[in-house]
Amino acid sequence: MPFMKVRKLIAFAYLLVIIALAVFPFSSAGVSGLNTVHVVSFRLDHVLHLLAFVPLYPLVVWAWKPQTLRKHILWLMAGLIIAALAEYVQYFIAYRSWNPADLMANVGGVLVGVVLMGFYHWGKRYF
Repeated sequence: MPFMKVRKLIAFAYLLVIIALAVFPFSSAGVSGLNTVHVVSFRLDHVLHLLAFVPLYPLVVWAWKPQTLRKHILWLMAGLIIAALAEYVQYFIAYRSWNPADLMANVGGVLVGVVLMGFYHWGKRYF
């Protein structure tokens, strides 16, 4: 299997993991403690939301190698939409709840991934 296809499969698999995490009933799985643990002044589940979405944009860039600024912006917009939809879909699931703080953490994770990719490319270019 060509390496580019493997990259795309990895990116799709990660996206499926994010979707599964968005719809899986954690409270009945004994993981409800995430809402009570605080990291600095943030709930642990908000930190985990942010961390879950950080790799999304770097994986897309690694898999599809966008060459123009327009394509980077399109992939960024797709990442932000996926981050929003991952939280929005929970509004329609009986055992999940929509939370605007989780939405902001999802979007923040995508943006952190974009910044990290920017630092990576900047460092690759100048060092």
